[in-house]
Amino acid sequence: MKTAMFHFGFNNVGIFDKKYERSILDIQGRVEINGKVDFGHGSRLVVCTDGVLSLGKNFVNTAKGTIVCTKHITIGENMLMSWDTLIMDTDWHSVQDTITGTIYPSAKEIIIGNGVWMGMRSVILKGAIVADGCVIAANALCCHKYIEPNCLLAGVPAEVKKHNITKKI
Repeated sequence: MKTAMFHFGFNNVGIFDKKYERSILDIQGRVEINGKVDFGHGSRLVVCTDGVLSLGKNFVNTAKGTIVCTKHITIGENMLMSWDTLIMDTDWHSVQDTITGTIYPSAKEIIIGNGVWMGMRSVILKGAIVADGCVIAANALCCHKYIEPNCLLAGVPAEVKKHNITKKI
């Protein structure tokens, strides 16, 4: 690891109150950093004991992003997370089907491709796969497998709204 590869809680997004928006860093598991990583002001990063979080180079969370990892989250290169976003690979409890007795796991791996852009207040939950180049609209909820690259994902739950798009910054 080189100097200044991991920044946590330092970006300046003017709409957030730096006095009251605290950053939380709780790493008990493993974090793999594959290049420069930047978590903005008010961010929360929790990696539990058995969790593995892999971050690609040029990862940026502008402010108040939350990542909770109990199992495995892989995030590709050039990921941009807007403010008030959430990536969480667990719902903290298992659910059982009362008829069949099937127990559904509380945690599932998340895979996010390269060049993904999460709009403000969007959410990626357990088991989701987001293909390269996808743009996740504000307030979208990604909880499925989105395998087509370069799509606009929007809605609750998210679905493909546009094809062959790319972020332009």
